[in-house]
Amino acid sequence: MAEGGKFVWKIQKVKKFGPTANYSTLSEPLPCPPEGMVWKKDEQTRQWKLSLAPREEKENKNTFSRVITGEKKLPDEESFYVEHLVLPTDTFQGLCLAYRISPVRLRQVNGFSGSSLKLAPSKLIIPIPDLQSVLDGTIRIQDIESPEFKRQVLSLEFPTLTPEEVHAYLIICDWDLREALKTVKDDLDWEKSSSSPFAVSS
Repeated sequence: MAEGGKFVWKIQKVKKFGPTANYSTLSEPLPCPPEGMVWKKDEQTRQWKLSLAPREEKENKNTFSRVITGEKKLPDEESFYVEHLVLPTDTFQGLCLAYRISPVRLRQVNGFSGSSLKLAPSKLIIPIPDLQSVLDGTIRIQDIESPEFKRQVLSLEFPTLTPEEVHAYLIICDWDLREALKTVKDDLDWEKSSSSPFAVSS
């Protein structure tokens, strides 16, 4: 008898088909790239991939936390680095794990000792061995849209503000950091001019 003949256990039946290919989205545009990045097409493979935006365009979009090339005196194999604003919730060990950097290297680059971030600069320089680790999400850059980040920037820029005032300014400005910075500056300038002995009252 031929293979796969009349024996029931040798008869193969397809009960249902697998998923079918869907090409309906091929003509749709690419999604918006993350902050500071652009889509670039590889002419050899004809595939699109994310890459860093040009320096001037990137800095206009993001002036607080970004991947930068070639400015700091880092070894040749570390041509990229990230600026990280230290938040009250940050820990030294947590930053080492998040950015996959050794404690010794982090101290060397930023010029401090110990494991307390109170002894470190308010903005840390963290070397990145390769850009791909950022693009594929292995290393996650600081989220500059988080409330904690915005509160810290405003507090460092205007140390005289109380935490309650910082929070209030951000709420008034709908959590727009640039608008909040401008509003606080305008208010402080107005208070300074009003308290001046040479101010002219109407």
